[in-house]
Amino acid sequence: MTSIATVREYYNPTGLTDRIRDALSAIAPEDRTLTVARLAAEIRRALKSGGRFATYDVVSRDDEVVYPVPWARDASTSFLLTEDATRSVLERTGFTIADWRDDTQAAIDWFAATMSGPAPSGPGLSVVIGPEYAVRVGNLARNLREDRVGVLSAVLTRD
Repeated sequence: MTSIATVREYYNPTGLTDRIRDALSAIAPEDRTLTVARLAAEIRRALKSGGRFATYDVVSRDDEVVYPVPWARDASTSFLLTEDATRSVLERTGFTIADWRDDTQAAIDWFAATMSGPAPSGPGLSVVIGPEYAVRVGNLARNLREDRVGVLSAVLTRD
């Protein structure tokens, strides 16, 4: 049986047993206090040899990010890496790149379609972010359009 876990299970380093997972995924992890290297090491530790890690995350392209954004109120709590730095950290941690994509345009298109419709209702990111939701998400969309940040999608394999 395939064992798959999500990013929430490995935020607590004791939350996953060594080398039992076939796959892990992370979609824009919001806890930027964990360094990418530490996070990657925890993911690698939890994966079986040959296991896969899929991630979708925001990367830095410019030091002039407009705040607040979903992960940070200001630059003092934002720890984005560039795409090249992210790749370097993941490879040094012992991952092999299986797929690496710049999905920035897809994210821009998604924001354009989503923001032109009604506001989201029910449980979702707006509940987590609170009353600043529209401003933070709007700034993320602006940062994407102005090439201040990008969106990376990757699938990596544990050696």
